[in-house]
Amino acid sequence: KKKKKKMLTRPTPLQLCIFVLVVAGHLTTGCEGKNFTYDSRSVMINGERVLMLSGAVHYSRVVPEDWEKVILYAKQLGLNTIQTYVMWNYHEATEGSWRWDGNRNLRAFLSIVAKHNMYATVRIGPYVCAEYYYGGIPLWMREKTKCYRCSDEGWETNMKRVLSTVVTEIQDLLVVKSGPVVLLQVENEYNGGDSSYLEWAVDTARNLTTDVPWILCHDLQMCTAINKQTEKVLCTINGFWMDEYTKDYHQPSPKWMQDNINGNPKSPLIWTEDQGWFNQWGVAQRVRVSSDQLYGMARWFAFGGSWHNFYMLTGGNNYGLQSGGTVTTAYAQDTVVDYLLMKHEPRFSCYQRFFEVMGNMSSMLLSHPISPRIPLTPLSAGCPLTVSSCSDSDPAHPGVLDVSQQWVFNNGSIRSSLTGMCLEAWGAGGLAVCNESLPAQNFVLSGGSIRTRDRIQNEYRCLNETARFETCNGGPKQAVWAYNTSEHGFSSGKGCLTASQQQNSGCDYHLYGGLAFLSNTGDATETVMFSEGQHFTLVNQSVTIAVLNGSVWTKIYSTDECVDKPVEKPMKTSKSSQWKTFRETPGYGAVKHTSKHPLEQLNITNNDSDYMWYTIATTPNTSVKPAMIGGSIGYTHTTANETHILSCAMGLANTGVAPTMGKGVESASINNTTYAGTWVMSSTLEGEEKQIFNFSGSGAVSWSAFTPGRASTAYTWYQAEVQAEVGHEYALDLSSMWKGVAFVNGFHLGRYWMIPGACSGACAPPVKSGHCYMHWNNCGKPTQTLYHIPSSVVSTSGPNLITLFEETTPDTGVDVDPTSVLLLSFQ
Repeated sequence: KKKKKKMLTRPTPLQLCIFVLVVAGHLTTGCEGKNFTYDSRSVMINGERVLMLSGAVHYSRVVPEDWEKVILYAKQLGLNTIQTYVMWNYHEATEGSWRWDGNRNLRAFLSIVAKHNMYATVRIGPYVCAEYYYGGIPLWMREKTKCYRCSDEGWETNMKRVLSTVVTEIQDLLVVKSGPVVLLQVENEYNGGDSSYLEWAVDTARNLTTDVPWILCHDLQMCTAINKQTEKVLCTINGFWMDEYTKDYHQPSPKWMQDNINGNPKSPLIWTEDQGWFNQWGVAQRVRVSSDQLYGMARWFAFGGSWHNFYMLTGGNNYGLQSGGTVTTAYAQDTVVDYLLMKHEPRFSCYQRFFEVMGNMSSMLLSHPISPRIPLTPLSAGCPLTVSSCSDSDPAHPGVLDVSQQWVFNNGSIRSSLTGMCLEAWGAGGLAVCNESLPAQNFVLSGGSIRTRDRIQNEYRCLNETARFETCNGGPKQAVWAYNTSEHGFSSGKGCLTASQQQNSGCDYHLYGGLAFLSNTGDATETVMFSEGQHFTLVNQSVTIAVLNGSVWTKIYSTDECVDKPVEKPMKTSKSSQWKTFRETPGYGAVKHTSKHPLEQLNITNNDSDYMWYTIATTPNTSVKPAMIGGSIGYTHTTANETHILSCAMGLANTGVAPTMGKGVESASINNTTYAGTWVMSSTLEGEEKQIFNFSGSGAVSWSAFTPGRASTAYTWYQAEVQAEVGHEYALDLSSMWKGVAFVNGFHLGRYWMIPGACSGACAPPVKSGHCYMHWNNCGKPTQTLYHIPSSVVSTSGPNLITLFEETTPDTGVDVDPTSVLLLSFQ
């Protein structure tokens, strides 16, 4: 009825080498180990500087049959590195029983990365957050420790064991040996304040291997403190770009970069998470503007960054029950490759062009030291040259001209000590990026005249007493200048030649040889003179990348050119009018427990199901109100002498994780009085027990034909067979349903919920320093209506079994209609 899945076996080191060499033909990360080093400018592989362009892919959120497809997307985009998390509870759901098979085959995933000549960062944690179920921590750890991510023996014993297990699993796949792995991560965005624990974690990791560097992300102060005596770990940053120079908001910014350079002078600048964003049930979609993200990337490289990672390249999907708390099934929908595993256009093409430019320019970029930020004065601010009274007002340097009046006159160039820019004689003149080969920047001081050494457009240009250039005519206003070699100042009878810079103009540049990043951080479009009379118009909040061709600077990319215009994805649709239903018996469960108090749900279900019944004895006409814990949702069903409460767990939150976290019913009040009788817990619904979502189990219950109408849909299974059109990606459109879980051919797609997404405020959070990084989309509409079906699950030669479990009756005004469910085949 459906395609057979290929089993992925664990490749040995020798098999990996042979596989990569035969299939790929060549591999720079191949079987001969590579020398991996780094300094403050970049990483170096076999002595060659490499600009690391990375994208995150969680192998747990993409089925193995799609791993290669996504990695090829990364290659097409221009990336050279894949980043991934190891979800501890994905591999050791049962204590002591590690699984590395099938979807969990990390080695197979890394072998595909290697096959395509790419590198990998493996983030072990073992707490990972990642909007993943319980932050990646197994449920059984709740009984093993008093706290997580702390100096508790139970936590540290298990953390050390996890790190050791994962490192052992991939030890021979490190780049220095035979594989693609260039970085390992311990912990994740730690903010607990226990510096001794964090240093213990780093030391524990390093005791396992130092063949590749370990990283700590996001807390620069604590990371730098660990490196105080000797460098142990690379400090990296997560978040949104901020043009911030005075505060450390724990975000990528010039301030963070300078602090890292000061505190960790031997480390390259690494941005581990340039954020896409996840969505949550009941909250409208949050999206980024492509030009804004491009702006941040370009600024990062301009300020000396040499490693950038998209979080995520694709978010994939929280198939089954993988999501943490209120996170939707689609993870990070607004990414370069969307959750349907298709290119997000025009974003993909815009970013592809940017990375092509960065890849082509990487040698020039990394062969130069980190450029200082040099302000540019917009033409709207007037000429940056004036003549003013000679001044030594700086109390730190009495008797010395102020820096704004100091000029370095050397080999014909006249460079401002204030701005770092050089005098240039085009037009009325001004300051431009220094280039000693330009005639307009080559001067002689002759007879008191500052004159160009050579003709500019058939005439010599001279600086007059008002600090403007004009045609040399030998007049008295031109023969006024004297250069004081001790004070480095040009003076005339009117005063001293003075440079000014508009500190708040928002325009600046960074120079790497013949490569320049010209930025406008302000709110208005500005035109600047850059060099040889060349003007560049810089759109607000944009970066223009230019290269020097001879004596002319040529724009090769501008971040403002990417305009987000949705590109419609062609598709074909299929549906069925022959739906059938089966309703669960309230209180039924294949496994039952009786207790004097309600039992915590996950201790019984182990998250294998989202549902469990709690049953208590009641009398007719009573009002029962359950108290739910951990964000669980409870639905009551009262009969003549019992009330059944269906608890929907909705996944443990991935933040604020603690051993005390739980799910289910905590208590119940009957007519405002706390219930004190016996509780019966029933887990594993009948449909789950008999696996009616498979073709083989579908006949195990008695189905009824679906009848349209407003009848109660609570605790009801819906099923139909649908023929799929041939496509390259597939999805279910469930906008006509309400809330529950979905299966196709037995594959658990995850939770669905058509609750409208609310918007609040002009910007979608998070808002940093007043800047709107995220924007609302589809306010008042369901956050997610399309649910990805892996193509390996879909049959195009026979029917596909679609099974939906509706856990409750929808809100007033919403009707459930499975006949409107569409199977989409994207062409």
